[in-house]
Amino acid sequence: MPVYTTWADTARTCTCTRLTGYWTWEDFRRAHNRGLRMMDETPADVVHVIIDFSSSKAIPPNAIFHFTYYGRQLHPKTGQIIGVGVPQLLMTTARLMDLVLPDIATNVHIMPTKAEALTFLGLNSQAHS
Repeated sequence: MPVYTTWADTARTCTCTRLTGYWTWEDFRRAHNRGLRMMDETPADVVHVIIDFSSSKAIPPNAIFHFTYYGRQLHPKTGQIIGVGVPQLLMTTARLMDLVLPDIATNVHIMPTKAEALTFLGLNSQAHS
């Protein structure tokens, strides 16, 4: 499966959705829904989200529409949202989304690597490999 969501840390306070190769919005939807179920099941009050684009070959069409939609479908436990390995085109899209979804813009960050994202979140000592 080209998009999958797993726990990024042993304490289950951060999910990581990894996009690999060529993927579709249907693939993303399934992984997003899995992430929502994972948040329901963890006892943590706040769950951060890493979306890892570093192995993605391309972003499907209509990225602004889809990311805006998913930005409005956040779980109540959602903490920081970090994009990793984000392509330049998507960085431009993220800036536009800041205007469309200003209420979550302060919780969205872009980092070059997953390791840096985990360090930012203070989770590097309990991260899964």
